[in-house]
Amino acid sequence: MTLHLTKAELQALEQKISIALNTEHKDIIDHLVIAILHKLYKRIIVKLLDLKKKYKLELDNETALAFFIYFNSEALILTEFNDITVKIICNTIDKQYA
Repeated sequence: MTLHLTKAELQALEQKISIALNTEHKDIIDHLVIAILHKLYKRIIVKLLDLKKKYKLELDNETALAFFIYFNSEALILTEFNDITVKIICNTIDKQYA
């Protein structure tokens, strides 16, 4: 699955994943999901080093589902740009795999 994101959207995604990586995790499922999100986080950081207006982010099946599992269950405030960006990506993943 391919996502086409602006620099602001990619930065918002980086911030949300960074917060997720720094929170306490309860069970083994959370640890597995966070491990997959950590790999995505490292890829995003490398992409942000390249200054562009648009970014193409490839998500394999495991990464897309881990992203959806973690952020779809999180309470999002849909007035914040970061949360809106995450919700749009969750909806895109849901449409792709539904």
